[in-house]
This record gives sequence, structure tokens and C-alpha cells, in this order.
Amino acid sequence: MIKFFILLIVLMNFSFANWKSEREGLDKYLFVDDFRMFYTLKGKHSLPKKNQVDKDKNNIPDYIENLMFRLIQSKKIYVDVLKFKNPLSSKRYKDVKYIDIHILKSEGSSAGDAVIFYNYKSFNNKYKSISMKLSNNLREGTYTPSHEYFHILQNAYSMFKNRWYTEGTARWSERIFKKGTGKREPLPKSQKELDKLLKKTYSTKYFWRRLAYICDTNNGRFLLPENFQTKFKDYPVFIEDSRIYGFDFMKHFFKNLGIEAKKASQDRGFNEFDWSEYEQRENTNNNKYILKALRVSIKQSCQPLNYEVRAFLNMLNNYLG
Repeated sequence: MIKFFILLIVLMNFSFANWKSEREGLDKYLFVDDFRMFYTLKGKHSLPKKNQVDKDKNNIPDYIENLMFRLIQSKKIYVDVLKFKNPLSSKRYKDVKYIDIHILKSEGSSAGDAVIFYNYKSFNNKYKSISMKLSNNLREGTYTPSHEYFHILQNAYSMFKNRWYTEGTARWSERIFKKGTGKREPLPKSQKELDKLLKKTYSTKYFWRRLAYICDTNNGRFLLPENFQTKFKDYPVFIEDSRIYGFDFMKHFFKNLGIEAKKASQDRGFNEFDWSEYEQRENTNNNKYILKALRVSIKQSCQPLNYEVRAFLNMLNNYLG
């Protein structure tokens, strides 16, 4: 049994080292603002030929510049326009200077929450970072960079990563860039319906859109700066209109999530910013804290309460006890 656990630890360490070394080996980079993007034109993680096109001959593939443009403009909207907290200004990431984006051959993209020091082969790194993985072959009109940046923004507010909340609100945020405000569904009417909601992931976007719509205070509109750039080179338009419901409500909710996460840390005897991946993402006991944050946020910012919200709150009160 002891030999088994030693072997398991060795394998886990090897897996981590391999995961990290792939990123550290990316030999080309582009740095702009808070973002450092790393990519390569050779080997396993090389950009496909169609994504190596460099029409303006500035030695940076247009694909890479487009992804960077989308991240920079996403930050401007989330932080400068809608006034969400800048992740790198948060207490959790006070020792972090950059968000590192690694462009890899991968079926999926993801945003990390851990603070990591990368020993890059291509330059002498001096700073810790939080990281994001993006595929080297995303479609042209992708919302993925904005979606993953929103996950980093979520992580700056609280430790909770239960997917009914993280994926649902990230999908809500995508409507900032798409035309219209998206389909909505009625709020859960019973504890059984709420239990079903808590087991979903991306499809909870219909719930979050509904709640955001009911709690909206801006008539579904936000103002873009006059000089805001909505298009990059010959790629599809980045933002199609300036409509989204409930961004002030979401800011209240995220702030209250941080308060509840601190309570959860104290209740469980955790360091405030040192939870295991299981405790952040899989532990369903997080749901009661998330729902408490939701209940407080509704009471703070959804006045006056209509019949649907009052019924939802009553059900929530019974659910939480």
C-alpha cells in the first residue's frame, strides 16, 4: 500500500511537471497591458498554417493579434465600462503582475486560478502569474477569450467554482458581445426544480439571464466609449450591440460571494485563498453559501420585488432553512 501511494505521488508530480513544461517551452510571445501571450510555430503546439498568416508583416500572426485584441477589449468592457473588479487588483492576486495566456493544441480552453511561477525557456521571467489556456485553432468569431477572462474575474471575487454558477454567469456575460439579450426561463418554483438547476452547467444561463433581467436597473443598456474599437482587421465584429441585463446585480452578487467564501473558509478551517480544487469546484456544500449570497443580492438590488422573485425567495428561504 505504501509503495502504491509513493508511485501515485511520483506520477502526479510528473504530470504536473509535464503540464507546466509544455507551457514553459512556448518560444514566441506577445505582451500587452495585463496579458502575456505565448505561442509557437513549431512542434506539437504549433499554430495551424491558416493561423500563421501575417498580412501586415509585423512578425506576429494575425490569429495571435486577434486573440489579444479580444482579451484587451473584454477587459475594457468588464472593468472600465461595467466596473467589475480588475482581477489583478484583488486581494487574492495581490502578488500577481500578469495573466499568462498559453496557446496550445487542445480541444478546449480553460482559465486557471492558481498563482504560478513559470520558468520560460524563451525569456527570463521575474513574475508570478495566473494563467489561461486557449486552443491554437479557435473559430474566427470566438467568444472564448472573453469567456475565460470572465472566469478569472470570478476567481478574483471568491473561491467558489461550482459550475452551475461559474459557467452559467460566464454564458450570461457573453451576451455583452452578441446581438440581443438571449433566451430566458422562469425562476425555479420548487425545491425540486432548484435541485435540478444545481446539477446543470452551461444551460443555467437561462436562469441567470432571467434573474438579471428582473433585477436590471439600466434598461438593458451600457455605454461604450466613443473611441471603442469593435473590429480587428478582417475578423468578425467583436461586439454587435451594447445590451446586457443586470450587470449591477451581478456585481452585488459577486461581492457577496466573496463574503460568503470567507465565511466558508472560517467554517471549514481553511486558509482564505488556499482551497483544494475539489473544495472549490466539486464540493456541493458550497451551494448553500452561493445561494445565501444570491438571496442577499436579490434583497439588495432587485427592489421592488415582483411576484416571481418573491416566490423564488420564499422557496429559497425554505431550502436554506
